[in-house]
Amino acid sequence: MHREDVSTWMTPEPITIAPDRSVLDAYHLMREHEIRRLPIIEDGRLIGIITISDVRGLAPMGALSILEHNRLIGSTPVRRAMTPNPVTISPEQSLGEAARLLMVHKFGGLPVVEGETLVGVISEADIFRLLIAETWALRPDVPADIEWGERARLRSGDEVLIRPIRPDDAARLQDSFVRMSADTIYDRFLGAKQHLSDVEARRLSRLDYQRHMALVAVVDPDSDDPGSIVGVARYHVLDAEPGCAEFAIVVGDEYQRHGVGTLLMKRLIEYAFSHGIRTFLGITHPTNNRLIQFVYRSGLPVDRILTEGLVELRIELGPEAYAESRANLTESG
Repeated sequence: MHREDVSTWMTPEPITIAPDRSVLDAYHLMREHEIRRLPIIEDGRLIGIITISDVRGLAPMGALSILEHNRLIGSTPVRRAMTPNPVTISPEQSLGEAARLLMVHKFGGLPVVEGETLVGVISEADIFRLLIAETWALRPDVPADIEWGERARLRSGDEVLIRPIRPDDAARLQDSFVRMSADTIYDRFLGAKQHLSDVEARRLSRLDYQRHMALVAVVDPDSDDPGSIVGVARYHVLDAEPGCAEFAIVVGDEYQRHGVGTLLMKRLIEYAFSHGIRTFLGITHPTNNRLIQFVYRSGLPVDRILTEGLVELRIELGPEAYAESRANLTESG
């Protein structure tokens, strides 16, 4: 595994709180955003950090009634409960150094500071994501290389690398978007779209590899150049139906009908199935015949529903159908 900088894997633009807000406000923010720590900012500078453990230590639930507990944390300013002058790390330092600091201090996360400006937070979960991305093979019979991934030969003879998306793929996603035709963009995003913003690219490339997963097909990668993204297949698990995930797939125009879509879809199905996903949901326009036929040729049971002018394709990934699809999936576009 080569050196990885904190800036690549940190969470940028983290949720923060002011020191004069109440501890109860901090608690609600952490619960709302499902995080365990909040950097505290005053006059644009990081002055402290407060964690869920700090809140619980201030007013142990067993020692006070619920009313007394809420009154105490509601009247206590964050400044009084925070840890001042927290240990920090800079964005250009290595993830190895971040891991060392987390281990030595027994922290779950570190503020990332450039000069006096907070630019992100790096946590244990971010380091785990790196390990997943670089060491977790999709299939036990395909060994992972040093960058993690599976190299495959396309029908054209070109070689591609299929691997999990990484946070530093954001710019490469934007580059691949620029190379797509208007029709391909329309089919992928269900409408016309002029550009992929920095915020959208970061959101699409920073995933947890569990509820949100994406695989990319990359051409011409080497030790000095990560290559160009020519296809992406992704899913996100639906909150209302944990065993079901909405999927999307797109292949750059130059590489359509070369087998890229087949490779991506097969590996995405295998990954999803191994993580408890039993249904894929695809949403597209009725005119997107390439995707519709691609799905039907997979050999998987498909229910097709027309709703509000869009086609919903509900694909069952049961054990028998899943096994059959590995042999039957063929490229359609």
